[in-house]
Amino acid sequence: WNLIFYTGKTQLTLDAEEWSNNHSSNCRIVKGRPHFSYLIPNIVFGNENEDESFSLWEQSEEQNMCVKGLHDDIMKTWGMMYCGGSKEVISALRGISIDYNIDLHIDSFAW
Repeated sequence: WNLIFYTGKTQLTLDAEEWSNNHSSNCRIVKGRPHFSYLIPNIVFGNENEDESFSLWEQSEEQNMCVKGLHDDIMKTWGMMYCGGSKEVISALRGISIDYNIDLHIDSFAW
């Protein structure tokens, strides 16, 4: 999946919801910052369990525990990428990377 969370100050010139609904089901543009602590485990849960009734955007302890119980060989196939400079986001993603054994790759535009 490609989830783009737009947190910029400049107004988007496109309607993110309309664009997401009219394009690939694997790509979404969302205005605002998500709750990474349950979004990322929910993504893993939904894909590894092929459960179409799962909730991507709501916290679920059942989904969380299921993901924590997945074998390391499965979790090694997952990865997160972040491009930005927010210390808050980087800290949250590093914690998730450790908790779930998911590789994290960080880049920024601060060249």
